[in-house]
Amino acid sequence: AELARRVDAVPVGDVRQLSLVYPMPPLHKRYAVKPASYVAHLLGDEGPGSLFAALKQRGWALSLSAYLEEAQETFDLFKLDVELTPAAERNETALDAIVAAVYAYARRVSAATDERARDIHGELGALAAAAFNFSTAAKPYAYAQSLSRAVHAYAPRDVLRGASMMTEYDADAVRAAVSALTP
Repeated sequence: AELARRVDAVPVGDVRQLSLVYPMPPLHKRYAVKPASYVAHLLGDEGPGSLFAALKQRGWALSLSAYLEEAQETFDLFKLDVELTPAAERNETALDAIVAAVYAYARRVSAATDERARDIHGELGALAAAAFNFSTAAKPYAYAQSLSRAVHAYAPRDVLRGASMMTEYDADAVRAAVSALTP
């Protein structure tokens, strides 16, 4: 793709990490759907059959995380970080294979049935609701800061719970988020 770039950096400390960053359409207005959270959950899963399990089995990954790194008015950045083993870091073929595995897994996620995607999204929504309902009280200063940001990000009725809301499912929004990860 025309946005694809590879940047190799030599870290100052002992860091072995492969970071893949994907531009996405702005998703902040879809906060009740949270399509990037759905994608992050599936890509960041560590269970059997997951991307991480496959990379770990090949001796290439120590950890994997996927998340929406930055939300802007006109775009979002989705990031996938793989903490590499020393063997993977020294192996150029392994790095290319990891990137190929990410794309293959994203295609698998994309091919999931709408019913399965809706079920997973519902489970994530239930977990988000439970986290909100049973969250511990924040320090007043931090809470005031988060609310001051929230009034600009969410509809008035959602200011208190918008960050943890995942109450709507939109197959097109989920497909758009997944398609942003495929070349």
